[in-house]
Amino acid sequence: MSCAEHLRPRRRSFGCTWGSGRTLSRRAGAEVDFGDRLGDVGVLLKALREVGAEEDAGVLSHRAATYVNPAFPDDVADLLEQFRRSGQHAAVTVLLSRRPEVCADLSWPQATAALLRNLHDADETEAEAVLLGRRPEVTSELRDAYGVASLLHVLEDVGAHEAMTTLNRRAVAETDIEFVTQLLDTLAEYGADKATADLSLRTANGVCTTDPAAVALLLRLLRTIGADEAVAILNGRAEDHGEAAIEARRFGRDVNGESARPWGWRDLPPAP
Repeated sequence: MSCAEHLRPRRRSFGCTWGSGRTLSRRAGAEVDFGDRLGDVGVLLKALREVGAEEDAGVLSHRAATYVNPAFPDDVADLLEQFRRSGQHAAVTVLLSRRPEVCADLSWPQATAALLRNLHDADETEAEAVLLGRRPEVTSELRDAYGVASLLHVLEDVGAHEAMTTLNRRAVAETDIEFVTQLLDTLAEYGADKATADLSLRTANGVCTTDPAAVALLLRLLRTIGADEAVAILNGRAEDHGEAAIEARRFGRDVNGESARPWGWRDLPPAP
């Protein structure tokens, strides 16, 4: 058998595979069942574009944009990001025409933050304003410190400082010291300077100081992030109420009531 004869079956097989692939891409765009796996749309969009199936990618994007529940901000935010990355501008238009900024459930702060971030990044200023007008800083649940920190970070980035302050005030008033400490730690990691500074002072002035160990942990964090004014305030409050942790009065207090600077045995005056 000649080499050419050996190659013929492979050529026919390749042609069949290409045809099957084309059929599959069409079916993927027109028939794939989303269910609750909208997060996988981006993976499929990327695969379709890699094989040159732009038309099928457009069909898939349009279907996803009309399928997603606009009341679910996390799903909407995820799709917006995927559409923008893959250049599906028509699908973005369709999705935004469903007014997610009006319909979205704003009780979950992390999902709200994701939607607000995507609207801001897409320069959808009107939709962003509508969403902020619904006051997510008031409607968000304070259960997940990471989620609250995400929302605070985005509020700072989009310039919604009044909303950021309101959410900080709620966090101090409605949660415990462990929650606020975790919130501060996450904000500092994000680099949300305004939100961190505001929350540090509010925490120092308003947090409950009845748990010495928790106060000590918070003080160490405040020192780490350089919130010296907040450290002084919290130290003073803890000492005045007789509930300070060991860390809070580790180096004592100066005559003016402020925490003494760190000292060691070599700093003591010689014995008389």
